Amino acid sequence: MKLKTIWLASLLLFYFVGLATGMFLARKVITNTATIKTVGVGISPNPDFTVSLTQIDWGVLEPGMSKNYTAYMKNTGNVPLTLNMTIEGWNPAEAAQYITLVWDAEGKTLNVSEVIQVTFTLTVSANISGITSFSFQIVIVGSG
Repeated sequence: MKLKTIWLASLLLFYFVGLATGMFLARKVITNTATIKTVGVGISPNPDFTVSLTQIDWGVLEPGMSKNYTAYMKNTGNVPLTLNMTIEGWNPAEAAQYITLVWDAEGKTLNVSEVIQVTFTLTVSANISGITSFSFQIVIVGSG
C-alpha cells in the first residue's frame, strides 16, 4: 500500500510539474535549407540544342558495314554526371547477336552545363542472316 501511495504521489507530482512547465508538449522547430540534386542530360542532333534527339535513322545497312552518327550531349542538372549507355528492346531479339552499338562517351564526366560531341557507331556483323529490319532503344544514363 505504501508503494502504491508513493507511486501515485509521484505521478501526481509529475503531472502538475508538467502542467506548470509545459513538458507534456514536446515541439521543436528546425529551420533548414537544402540544395536539390538534379540529374539531367539532354541530347540533340545539333550543338545549339534547338531540338531534342528522339530517334536515329541509320538508313540502309549492309552486312559488315559500320556507320557513325554524331550528336551533342548537355548536362542539364546541377551536379557533374558520369555517362553510361545501354541498349534495350531489340526487335527482333536475334538482331542483338549481329548488330552492335558503341559510343565514345562511355564513362566520361559531363560537368554542369557542359556540351560535348558524341559519336555513336553502329556495326552490322558480316555473318548476319534472316534479319531485314530491326529496331532498339538507346538508354543514356547520367549518374552523379
